[in-house]
Amino acid sequence: MSNLSVLLVDPFYNPKMVPPHWSLGIIENKLNKAGINTKIVDFIDETCEGKDIAYFQKQENIFIQNVCDLAKNVDYVYITSSFGIPLKQKPVFPRVIKLSEEIKKVNPAAKIIVGGSTVNYANRMLGINSFKEVDRGLVDKYIFGDETSL
Repeated sequence: MSNLSVLLVDPFYNPKMVPPHWSLGIIENKLNKAGINTKIVDFIDETCEGKDIAYFQKQENIFIQNVCDLAKNVDYVYITSSFGIPLKQKPVFPRVIKLSEEIKKVNPAAKIIVGGSTVNYANRMLGINSFKEVDRGLVDKYIFGDETSL
């Protein structure tokens, strides 16, 4: 068993109307088979439905704090930027950056990796292969391509 530990994060808001992020489950399975300790956390919160933006932001901050609590003792954090399904339409990249910033505060040694649809779209369709101006150097690596092929 490896001493490595990885936290897999889906930052898209899910009102519990859809299953948790399936490709993170595939990644978790591959990592577990390699003897790497993993944990998945999704932003699932059905209490936000029908509430105002202030309530949503409060719940979002709770999610970010939960992620940070889990990230305190991990070696790597993978955050997906997948668009998911039509129910997940909120822009997610600002939340990815906020998560990265807060994770680095509690665990500066953690390597943060970001992949998924937003990153792939920016790379393939817009020719963007660096987000350093946006993420201020918080993200250690971006994965371009199919995240389930890790």
